[in-house]
Amino acid sequence: MRSKALGAAGWMLQEAHLLPLHQDVLERLQVSAHTHLLDVACGAGGLARLAAGRGAEVTGVDDTAVPLELARERVLEGEFLPADPEQLPFLAQRFDAVVGIDVFQYAAHPVRALAQARRVTSPGAPIVVGTWAARDDTPEAACRRALAPLLPAANGDAAPPRDDAGYEALALRAGLAPLVVAEVECPWRYSDLDGVLRVALCLRPAQAAMRAVGERATRAALERALSPWRAQDGSYQLPNPLHYLITSA
Repeated sequence: MRSKALGAAGWMLQEAHLLPLHQDVLERLQVSAHTHLLDVACGAGGLARLAAGRGAEVTGVDDTAVPLELARERVLEGEFLPADPEQLPFLAQRFDAVVGIDVFQYAAHPVRALAQARRVTSPGAPIVVGTWAARDDTPEAACRRALAPLLPAANGDAAPPRDDAGYEALALRAGLAPLVVAEVECPWRYSDLDGVLRVALCLRPAQAAMRAVGERATRAALERALSPWRAQDGSYQLPNPLHYLITSA
């Protein structure tokens, strides 16, 4: 029960820090009561909850049990299912918009995952690919470098793109038309190490590292990576610019 509670707390904190991104995406897509939206890797349902508040019909998928349970509890009008982004369990052209924040690049075969998103989206409808900004001086980049030695060798495609041009090329390979790239600042602020690690451990590379080497080694790597952003009072101030690419199915 303690492990589940800690996991839930981390997912909820992560959602709070993604709020500016979620709001920006929904506003740019003009999500409304006429929208049936699919959130791939929906987490605890933060984006789905905002979309439902705008009148949209919402569906979410995730491959992790704890956030799915939270999403079902918090967004009663939504449908939330366990699913791999490379094997979406939906009929073709079911959705008016698909959003995937920090997910497609971590699929074993990102092109296949994006092609699945295209398959379930109406022709010409938007598909959003959310990523971290391609910079080497961010906390995300530091965590990624620290976790890399802990991760098993990839069995699928090559390493994910690290810049906007790379993501646009990936979208083109999946049959999508890149339209626009936007950036949103999503700062993280925590009073102590435990708080920042609760969220960092929910990130997909950290989840993969924990499966490979366990939570203790993963926590130690993240603590070292985040130490440059630790203030004298023990708090953490982390700038986190995120990008999202809007494509057309």
